[in-house]
Parts: sequence; structure tokens; C-alpha cells
Amino acid sequence: MALIKLHGSTAIAKIDGVATDQLLKVLGGLSWNYYHTPVFWSTSDKNTGMTLAEDKLTVTAGAGSSWQVIRGDTGKTSGKWYAEISPKGFGSGYIFLGISDTALAIGNYCGSSTGSYGWWNANTELRNSGTTADSGRDFSTSDVIQIAWDMDNRRVWFGANSTWLNAGDPAAGTNPSLNIGSTTLAMHLCVSMWGGGQVIANFGQSSFVYSPPAGFSRL
Repeated sequence: MALIKLHGSTAIAKIDGVATDQLLKVLGGLSWNYYHTPVFWSTSDKNTGMTLAEDKLTVTAGAGSSWQVIRGDTGKTSGKWYAEISPKGFGSGYIFLGISDTALAIGNYCGSSTGSYGWWNANTELRNSGTTADSGRDFSTSDVIQIAWDMDNRRVWFGANSTWLNAGDPAAGTNPSLNIGSTTLAMHLCVSMWGGGQVIANFGQSSFVYSPPAGFSRL
């Protein structure tokens, strides 16, 4: 865990954009120490064909004719969250980026199940439970993909390079890319790859390329 701020007040609502009820608060002398444990890609909740770099942010999928899935090591059941993913290669296949609960099999793609929501790099498609919606564009290795999800109001937005899909506005809560269903399971950041590929995530360990929407926190 990393100490992110020392503060003497018990009334503070947020520290570095993270709600204090999402932090570990420990009394140290006369002041409170607030700790944040960053989210990384899971070392166990992933397909065996995927390799994590030492930073646990860079994930590479081996070539193959099946979907390979990895999730973040911590999910969220409430709150508003933001992360960025940079695709670095598609191998000979495809990538889905999004969020999912743990009911999604690691041999399927993010967006194939009722509790998963993904943006495909082909056919301008968003998917949930295998049903498609129009994303308006594909993404490439030159894009920084933005994902914002609101677990309180059950919505998720996808964007690239500071432009949200289909005129979405996470801060205002309007035009979500997809609506999140009634699952009670936590939602994790999720990536699925077919035919190889590589992505690098930023869960908030370092400064984001683009500012999170107002009201949304790093993981």
C-alpha cells in the first residue's frame, strides 16, 4: 500500500480524487494516515496464455484461435471509476476492452455475457451479452482508450483521445455507451484478445493522459 496523504481531519471527502471511504484510514498519533492500494491486472484471474510484465500493467496474449481474458485484481460494486488502456498490438486478431464481473469465462470475450460490456476494435461495435450497439468508430494502436463506469447509476462510457463515443458525457451522466445490468457482482476492468496482442493499462498508478470526468475517481 502507498501512503498518499497525511491529513488531520476526519471530515475530508476525497484525497487525490479518491473518495476516502475507498481508502484505508489508520490513526497515526494525532493525525489520520490515508492509504490507497492501486489496482493492477490480476496474476490469477486470467487466461494461461497471457503474460504479465513486471509492472502488472502490460499484458501480452499469445497467438491462438480462442479468446483470452484478463481482469483487474479488484472490482467495484459502487462509485464512479475511470481508467485508460493503450492498445499496443493486435497480433493477427482482435481486442475487446471493457468491464466485466467474474462470471465471464476467461475463454470468452468481454461483452459476450450479461455481466460484461466491451468495445471491439472492429466493425464499430459495442457488445453486451453478445448484442451489438454502434460505437461509431474502431480503435487502433494510436489511441488511448478511456473507460468510465458509474456503478451507482449503472452506466459505462467508452472514449478515445478525449472524445467520448456517441456524444457521451460521463460527468453529466448522459448518452452512456451501454447500460449496466442488475448484477450484484463487482465490475472489473477487462481485456479480451484473440490471435495475440498487447495492451498497457493505467488504473491510476500514474497521471492519466486525459483528465477523468468530474466525479470519477482512479481505481
